[in-house]
Amino acid sequence: MAEHAQIERLTREIVDANTAPGSVVSVSARDSLDWTGDPIVKVSIVISDESARKLRNKVPLDILSQLMNGLQAAGETRFPILDYATPAELSAEVSATSDHGDY
Repeated sequence: MAEHAQIERLTREIVDANTAPGSVVSVSARDSLDWTGDPIVKVSIVISDESARKLRNKVPLDILSQLMNGLQAAGETRFPILDYATPAELSAEVSATSDHGDY
């Protein structure tokens, strides 16, 4: 099983190679379970607003495919689930949740 730091580094390299160098703002990997209870690794990728516009057509699928191959080569058996966001989207999400106040 690959370490989170290794997964994050590999993800950053693959996304940069498929968009533009420096497009990745941050990457975080965490353990989770899929709907059947099998272990997976969730990878959250924050990319620049400019790079987000380039994530169309088959680029996200290419990133997933390359990441799966890289993780398999590193001995990782869990399936990666990717989610993407931009800094602006994260800010909007934080604002939306803080607008609701405490329950």
